[in-house]
Amino acid sequence: MNFSFAIGPGTLFVVILSELLINPETRAKGMAVGTVSMSIFSIICNGSALSIIDAIGPGKSFFMYFIAYVLCLLFLAMYLPETRGVKFEISTQQHGVT
Repeated sequence: MNFSFAIGPGTLFVVILSELLINPETRAKGMAVGTVSMSIFSIICNGSALSIIDAIGPGKSFFMYFIAYVLCLLFLAMYLPETRGVKFEISTQQHGVT
């Protein structure tokens, strides 16, 4: 399971939060909430994976997780602001951080 998590969206959220949350106080709180949320969802996914595989089979369970990842990527592609090429100083000015 750890290999699947490493290539899934779990580690990506740490990078996304660090890009979006510029203020250090907000970033610390956001990273804490994000880390706890990822841990809870990891426990739920890892704890239910074998039951789901037993109930619907390995192919359908893989497809279910695949659909969840695709929906996540579509959401990120549509709503995540582009920060490539934007300097940190300009980004902080846009968000009103001094």
